[in-house]
Amino acid sequence: MSVRPSLVLSAAIILLFSACHEKKASEHAMVAIDVTPSMKIDRTAVAGNSILRITYGWKTGPAFKSFTGEMFAKVHFVNDNGAIMWQDDHPIEPSARNWTPNQTYEYERIVYVPLITKNMKVTATMGLYEQNSTSKFVLPGSGDTGKDKLPVAEIAVTPPRSPDDLPEARIRFGLGWHQLEKNPVEKTSWRWIADEAHLTLMNPGRPAELYLKGWAPSSILKSPSKLTVKHNDRILQTFENLTGNFSAILAIDPTVFSDQSQTEINLVMEPSYVPSRIGAGTDDRTLAAMIYVCYFN
Repeated sequence: MSVRPSLVLSAAIILLFSACHEKKASEHAMVAIDVTPSMKIDRTAVAGNSILRITYGWKTGPAFKSFTGEMFAKVHFVNDNGAIMWQDDHPIEPSARNWTPNQTYEYERIVYVPLITKNMKVTATMGLYEQNSTSKFVLPGSGDTGKDKLPVAEIAVTPPRSPDDLPEARIRFGLGWHQLEKNPVEKTSWRWIADEAHLTLMNPGRPAELYLKGWAPSSILKSPSKLTVKHNDRILQTFENLTGNFSAILAIDPTVFSDQSQTEINLVMEPSYVPSRIGAGTDDRTLAAMIYVCYFN
């Protein structure tokens, strides 16, 4: 049985960007840092399969010392038992290497809340890590516990209110979307898209948002990607300089449906590549991006 190079590549990418980036505590050098994390959320009660707008904050204290490596945010959303429900680990941009003492640094991100089928309280925890480092960065207020993440917010999560709010209920995948692929170990799934992918949106009868979370193969193509969202011949929005993991959100006005029950938009992604043509196996599909989440509601 042969394995598609794109599948192997996809699994490797997911493992690389997985939230863990951790070893056993005994293998880490403890580094105390004078940085206090914070989080502001646009709402503290949310249904599963929806999006949150989150403002991340990092306050440096008087004892803060500059980082020598590139720092990443470690953000886990956990239930009462400590199990991770979802996460938003991400590189800090602009770089935390430029931080100085007694400053507050904030930025906003869109975070997807996956389908959760029962009521639960979720606690958001934040910390910092340096990729490929053996250091464990201990935050203020954790005492001698050696905690590298601190609780910063609580969210009440409920199941979706109606069947129309379930994942992919308001979308239909058309030409340019490849078959669903899965990584059972990481419990993740994705679809590759070609250089043009057709997407049918079901009319919700109100303003809605299209949210895409994916991965652009900039490391393979040695070039950032560009995503153009079109409706008929009209450009709705363009997202440029996409590299690696990316997210894109677009407001969809009801007028695009022209009183119809559905409409089609096109996702034009460039550049693209064919693995078999660059010596990466026999996969002859045109690949432009991996899409982990396609949300419209």
